[in-house]
Amino acid sequence: MRQWINEHVGLAIAVAVLALVLAAALTYRNQLRPRSRGQPTEAYFFDLVSGTLFAASAQAVAPIDGANGPITDAGGRQRPAGIRAAVFRCGGCPSSLDGMTLDQVSQTGAVILYLDRYSDRHKRRMQEQDADNQEPAMPMLMIEDMNRMALRYAKVPQKPGTYPRFYLPSDPIAQELRQRVDQFDCPDQMPPVKCYP
Repeated sequence: MRQWINEHVGLAIAVAVLALVLAAALTYRNQLRPRSRGQPTEAYFFDLVSGTLFAASAQAVAPIDGANGPITDAGGRQRPAGIRAAVFRCGGCPSSLDGMTLDQVSQTGAVILYLDRYSDRHKRRMQEQDADNQEPAMPMLMIEDMNRMALRYAKVPQKPGTYPRFYLPSDPIAQELRQRVDQFDCPDQMPPVKCYP
């Protein structure tokens, strides 16, 4: 084998390069493939109009239409009222929190730590890309980092019909909201579990 490689150096290099390119292409393609195993198909969203949780597709890009129509923001604009909710609980989650108010969620031992949604511009861009069935032009890890930067975070409004103020990821309030997961004290010293429908 070694003698053959020495006699055909150019061909051996071409085969090695082709193998590397093929391996890189397969790795890239596997990153783009949806991860169906273990990934939730639904997520919890908070309806700002009614102040209740509801289940929707985990692939939905918040804000989405809420069950009770749109909500008016502080600027007087009508906006979709369904905002993704980060629901956590110690020791496992109830079978369903769908339709529950904040008080009812609290009675199950679960808590909504924060709400998040995408910026309008980023949501529009994501929807256009999906509509065109375009494959991303960069690896999924980079896309996930960019998506996190496009998220806006809010505290859960205590009064139904209230449109909360959303904060950029770099804002100290948004950072404090995201860090609530780390500060969540479970009696068994285990981290809290994120709840899905």
